[in-house]
Amino acid sequence: MPGPDLPLMDFCAAFELSQDIHAKLADSGYIGTQTIRYIIVSELKEMGFKSGKIAAMKDVVA
Repeated sequence: MPGPDLPLMDFCAAFELSQDIHAKLADSGYIGTQTIRYIIVSELKEMGFKSGKIAAMKDVVA
């Protein structure tokens, strides 16, 4: 079952994700949790995420 539907800024704040992560997601057109949950690792890599930030994203999305 998906979690709450949050705008991107609220999602990043709630899970203490960096401004860098927020900027990369926003630049790629993600607007909130309703779209973030569909991101796959290869897309994160294409956005320039490094391994540690990919792990952080996987943790908070799970």
